[in-house]
Formats: sequence, structure tokens, C-alpha cells
Amino acid sequence: MLEQIRRMWIGRSLRDGDGCSCHADLGQSTFPQSTMEICTFASHKPLLAVQAYREALELRPDSTVVRYQLARLYNEMDSLAAAVDQYEILLQKEPGNSQLHTLLANALIGD
Repeated sequence: MLEQIRRMWIGRSLRDGDGCSCHADLGQSTFPQSTMEICTFASHKPLLAVQAYREALELRPDSTVVRYQLARLYNEMDSLAAAVDQYEILLQKEPGNSQLHTLLANALIGD
């Protein structure tokens, strides 16, 4: 099943591109449909979703969409140190993004 999800996610991501950044409306309508599909999967099989996101990042390490969703998933799984790592990488790309700063702060304090 992981292989099927991985192929679906990577294929759509590479075909469609992620052309959006994590500025306004993080985690909502700014993300492509394929991201929302993998997010739905993540709620049922989070460890497989983490693996799929990490494999997608191996192919597209600059994908802010994938990295944001991975950070969000880590946060939901209470893997706060891993979430912090991903938010810090995102902030290197978007240092002025106040929403990312808030998400990072919340992960650091365990909120």
C-alpha cells in the first residue's frame, strides 16, 4: 500500500508541481489536491504517510508543500522535535513568515 501511495503522491507532485508556498492559509485551500489526499491518508496511517512524505522530499527537497505537511503531521503525532526540524527548514526559506514562526513556537513549547 505504501508503494501505491508513494507513486500517487510523487507522480502528481512531479506532474503538477507544488507552485505554492506556505504563506497565507497554511494547510487549507492553497495546497494542491494531491496533498489533501495524502493528508486524509495520514489521519489513518500516519507512519506510512511520514514515510511517503520523506520519500517525496528525497525527490523534491525544496517542496515547501510536502515539508509543511510533514511538519504538521509530526506535530499531530506529538513528534515535536521532528516537527521543529521541519519548521526550521521552512523558515530558512521564508524567514518573514509569521505563521511559521507561530507553528515553530507552539511545537517548541509542546502546544
